[in-house]
Amino acid sequence: MKKYLLITFLTLVGYSSFSQSTFGTLSYTAAEGWYAKQTADNTALLKKGMESANCKIVFFKPVRIVTYTGALYIKYRNKLADSAGLATATATHVQEQDGPGWAIFSSLQNVGTKSDAYSIAFYSISDTKQTVFFTVYSTNDELCTNDLDAIIQSINLTALTTAQSDNKTKTKKISRRIRVLPLKALKTMVY
Repeated sequence: MKKYLLITFLTLVGYSSFSQSTFGTLSYTAAEGWYAKQTADNTALLKKGMESANCKIVFFKPVRIVTYTGALYIKYRNKLADSAGLATATATHVQEQDGPGWAIFSSLQNVGTKSDAYSIAFYSISDTKQTVFFTVYSTNDELCTNDLDAIIQSINLTALTTAQSDNKTKTKKISRRIRVLPLKALKTMVY
């Protein structure tokens, strides 16, 4: 009996240390100590105590385009990079993943000097109506990378669905699991 109580307690503690959040059509789970900060059209996920470090995720305002080719992804990625003052010349080859009703493109670039090196991963996730772009700033710190990868791997695509029953229309959110390439995998592809 004590064993089952302990397992139940540890499970509840584990779930309480994560929080579910959304941005546009995406939902994600952030580990304890991470919080969202709204700035204009963007939302940054930051870790308490590491706000000035390059360990964050920035979600950009969803756009009403669908990135269904690598060329289209590169065009919009470069616009975002230019607006943030970042160069994209050293980015990895574009990685593509897709499934029914969604497509993901990603690439990574190394930035900074040896003493202050960090990476920026660019992601786009499209459904059939819009695209959410986000960047992941990552230092070489293992804890930073592990936390960011946990958030990235928790991302789901949320869609609205309507159903008719008894002459009533009901709208319901449905969350679909998508496969987002982990940050660690992108880091091994830098050339």
